[in-house]
Amino acid sequence: MLVQLGVLAAAAGLTAGCALPSGASSSGGSGTAGGVAGGGVGGGGGEDTCVIGFDPEGRGVSAGHGLVTATATVNCSQPTQIHVVVTLTYDGGNGMREVAKGEFDGVTIDTSVATRPANCYEGRYRATYTATARANGEVKNQSKVSDVTTLGAGDCRA
Repeated sequence: MLVQLGVLAAAAGLTAGCALPSGASSSGGSGTAGGVAGGGVGGGGGEDTCVIGFDPEGRGVSAGHGLVTATATVNCSQPTQIHVVVTLTYDGGNGMREVAKGEFDGVTIDTSVATRPANCYEGRYRATYTATARANGEVKNQSKVSDVTTLGAGDCRA
């Protein structure tokens, strides 16, 4: 798990108390190609206090045994007040609609936030998270939408 969190630090984040890194964005989209898609909840000196990202990276959608979930991981270097909402949407051919939601609201150093399990069907899935963090007297918000994950019948049974 520590290896994945290290990857997440480079992939996405939320910043409070310091400026976002060059080329970073604090809202929308998922892309990580060629650069950093976000920063971290930070303290002084430009260091990140928390990073947040999808697990698995880029997708956030996991399926098996007839169920599917969406997950975001939060990793902080110090206790931080954070509110995270993770949503799983599904498109079976009629457009994306919400099928599950999960939420964390509290002080954490390291946590995963997952939706409740939903029935898995063939189709397209997308994970979304919104986060509000409070660190060093500042409040920062961030939203991310994952890449689309297409699942087949075999993915749902595995």
